[in-house]
Amino acid sequence: MIHSHNDYWRDVPLYTALANGVHSIEADVWLNPKDQKLYVGHNYISLTRARSFMHLYVDQLVKILEDTNVRDEEYDFFNETDYVSPENIVESRRPWEPFFDEAPSTIQLVVDLKTRGDFTYYALFKELEPLRERGWLTRWDGTKLVQGPVTVVMTGNGFNHDVRAIVPTREVVDLFMDAPLLSLDETWTGVDGKTYGWNATTNAPMASAGYSSVTSWTGREPISSEEMAALKAVFSHAQAPPIHQYLNTVGMHTSILSLTALAIATSSVGASPLLPRQAAAPVANATAMPAANATSTPAYTLFTLPYGTAGLVPYISNQTNVLHLGLLAGAAAGLNTIGAALAAELSTPAYSDLTKLYSYAQTLSTVTGALQTHELYFAGLCPPAMGGGNFSMASPSFAAQVTMDFGGYEGMITALNTETLSVPGSGWGWLVWDTKTDSLDTTYTIDDDLLDPTLLPILNIDIWEHAFFLDTGNNHTEYLANLEHIYNWSFASAAFANITSTSFAPASANATMPAPAPMATNTTSTNTTMTNTTMSMA
Repeated sequence: MIHSHNDYWRDVPLYTALANGVHSIEADVWLNPKDQKLYVGHNYISLTRARSFMHLYVDQLVKILEDTNVRDEEYDFFNETDYVSPENIVESRRPWEPFFDEAPSTIQLVVDLKTRGDFTYYALFKELEPLRERGWLTRWDGTKLVQGPVTVVMTGNGFNHDVRAIVPTREVVDLFMDAPLLSLDETWTGVDGKTYGWNATTNAPMASAGYSSVTSWTGREPISSEEMAALKAVFSHAQAPPIHQYLNTVGMHTSILSLTALAIATSSVGASPLLPRQAAAPVANATAMPAANATSTPAYTLFTLPYGTAGLVPYISNQTNVLHLGLLAGAAAGLNTIGAALAAELSTPAYSDLTKLYSYAQTLSTVTGALQTHELYFAGLCPPAMGGGNFSMASPSFAAQVTMDFGGYEGMITALNTETLSVPGSGWGWLVWDTKTDSLDTTYTIDDDLLDPTLLPILNIDIWEHAFFLDTGNNHTEYLANLEHIYNWSFASAAFANITSTSFAPASANATMPAPAPMATNTTSTNTTMTNTTMSMA
């Protein structure tokens, strides 16, 4: 198969490739957050309004296929039956006419997602609707592969942790992924909590890798027998059915490796929880502990919502909370597995693999921070029946501080929403206590960035897509307006009292809510990779 790499550089994108019999065409796409449309270019400097993905590729594919696949009464008169030749060969009716004269074949449209994976995925899904509604996209319908004239394969950010957690969970998959050729045995957890892996039929018809990562042969001299054997091994593995793997993602990365990660691995995590806990889960490899810690490895137990997953309806749907907690459950399970693995590695007398040690410890640190950050988020919400959205539930001292620093409730909400909407992509909005100025303030963190240690969290807002997309789409403003109805000001007051050492008893309407413990300032959210093991949460 010939591939038109960076096809948009051709004199006439798409048409030049098709005119030369090319079956694979690639376009790099960028999601513009201003209009939520995809634009084509090698880098953002080259983007123009005229070079939209819809105009250059979707509209043109629809036009070509409509011209080829005419549907009118006269056409249907001749196309409604099968024909048998004198040799008893049946030429069956085809569901669609291909781009070329050969037997029905699909062209592969490779879309390189350059911007945030899940946001761009949803935009791409929407822009392909003209092809989808005509039945022209190859799809996996849950039981079989139905070939269409166009097979869409996402690469770049199109197979990152956020996207791969979504794709295989769909009832019908028509946006496929480019599998990592050298990691075809990965596994991951989908947004439905199930485990998935690379499969050439159901989610990844293509696998690729950087040339230099596979071989050092330059082509300038005869290939050695060793290089040939290595290449054959890679291709044989890729072609062996099925391409099968899974990956448990946890979306986050931290720039700081804390030695407290070791303590997390060998001591109870979340000893002072903000929310009730689930039943303790077993820890993988719990017996492989250092002699000094011969007792069982403590397991992190994920929090539960005291108001239930449907308790925030209609402001946050039951579906969104179920999805959210499912991702966090995968992170919690991964935390326990990696904690035990780290403990086992440290039990080796002559331990020398510092890269693996660093990777384990880093993941423990970041995942723990992410779980705490999410626990603060959910603790900071409650149904209106429990006082949610009612600022009169705030303590007098907290309310007075809000008036002093923001001019009142409306000023605080405006400042918090402004900061949150300033996040370029995904991240977190924060209501914090600034220890430098001894005042309340608002801020935001981008993606996986850490919260400044001089800022102590009181309330936070998850502005990652998984927190709101099912309810409000990409309408961030509507999501923030919904949150105003369910903010737990009793909890925020207790957090404020904890930080500033003022006394405050939580209001009776929310008396079951535990008083807040000091929160780590590690603000993590999604997307962590780790040597050998990766975990996923959003």
